[in-house]
Amino acid sequence: MNATTRSPSISVIMAAYNAERFILRSVQTVLAQTFEDFELIVVNDASTDSTLKIISGIDDPRLRVLTNSVNLGPVGSRNRAAQVARGRYIAIADADDLNHPTRFAHQIAHLEQNPETLVLASEMTTLTGGNIRRTRMAGSLNSRLVDWMLHIGNPVGHPSVIFRADLLQKLGVYLRDEMRYAEDFDFLHRALAFGNIRVQPETLVIYRLHGGNLTTTRKVEVASRTAAVLAKAYSDLLARGADDGANLIARHVIAADPVPDEAVFRALAATLTDLVESFSRRRNLGEDDARLVAEHASRCW
Repeated sequence: MNATTRSPSISVIMAAYNAERFILRSVQTVLAQTFEDFELIVVNDASTDSTLKIISGIDDPRLRVLTNSVNLGPVGSRNRAAQVARGRYIAIADADDLNHPTRFAHQIAHLEQNPETLVLASEMTTLTGGNIRRTRMAGSLNSRLVDWMLHIGNPVGHPSVIFRADLLQKLGVYLRDEMRYAEDFDFLHRALAFGNIRVQPETLVIYRLHGGNLTTTRKVEVASRTAAVLAKAYSDLLARGADDGANLIARHVIAADPVPDEAVFRALAATLTDLVESFSRRRNLGEDDARLVAEHASRCW
């Protein structure tokens, strides 16, 4: 097998739809990685602007460009890229975000040294209005704590994710279209059944926040699908009221909607208390991990 046909260590997948404002810089931050053994698969999702022209003008043998004949959305486009990926690892990069040049090097080092880690992310900063600010989500290499965090929020920024490619054989599909708007959250919860998820406590990605982000334009749908994922996760944690508990957490903890009255406040408090106790018991947490879970839950208020 020669150098041109050898499978790379990492397949980077990027979905792009009408991304002419940002995609050149985003692709450049991928191609400038200090860890160079990767392929970058960009799926042009039937863009109507200059996206295809811009990426077609980039001369780098590691770049592969696919074009959808019809718009598939981010779920269909990422799945298409994942299906043709050749790497042992699959990394996500968004067409409007920026990657630190050592991102892949740091993530590969962790994955090679920790075979029990299936999915790895990093902390991210947010770029909005020309200013960079830290997100309120802190990373942790404690997989038990990340598991807990995923039960009352999402500590994983998907544009910073890298995972072992053989995970897709276990899951059957990368992203599920029926969970659109919370497909990444759904992916993480499905992955938890097979191994650990960790978030490196270092900033490796800059998330560009703008009016076109789905979390901005589809808030109601995001909350509804998030609640559906949580309800399934809560089915073995809450003896009753998994659906109600999931809706409370999705609305008032994750989406941060104001609590309307005392009755809802009491129900939310009871749900969090039950979740902490049940999660700690069912996961057989030690004293230190149980304390970390309880402390994290207390900060949700």
